[in-house]
Amino acid sequence: FKKGTCEKFAVKIISKKKFSIGGKHQVNLSNQVMTEVKILKALRHPCIIGIEDVIDLPDVLYIVLELVEGGELFDKVVSIGQYDEPTAKLLFYQIIHAVKYLHDQGITHRDLK
Repeated sequence: FKKGTCEKFAVKIISKKKFSIGGKHQVNLSNQVMTEVKILKALRHPCIIGIEDVIDLPDVLYIVLELVEGGELFDKVVSIGQYDEPTAKLLFYQIIHAVKYLHDQGITHRDLK
């Protein structure tokens, strides 16, 4: 909750233990993750969930996100099975609109689902 307004947010919690990969050839992903978070925090688009804040502690990274009610789009598609054409068009338009915005910002999304 935001103090004073009681506005709700989602929080993604990332253990920094996951920032290191590779065993013998250890790679620290901390700088890469923080660079990505900084880029994402600057994005402002109605079809992209916004990052409100980042809390960087020694062992954990908290990413405070805009809360979007209703769950994941993938889960909705699976549970419904098939959308009618007007709804499918609207969803597709929103996705394409967001991807175009990202491309206009020089960002390529590598994990569309």
